[in-house]
Amino acid sequence: MNLHDQAVKIANHKIASNPKVYSAYTDSVLYEMLVEECEAQLNFSTATFQIH
Repeated sequence: MNLHDQAVKIANHKIASNPKVYSAYTDSVLYEMLVEECEAQLNFSTATFQIH
């Protein structure tokens, strides 16, 4: 599974687990922003892990 797929999975999980907070995120622009945010977090944690 590539990074983008993982980010989509996390974004979908966030929306499903807290629909009140993320109800607006079904809008495609906000959804893409959420996916990008998840992707950035994954990138950061992967990079941090590789450094140590």
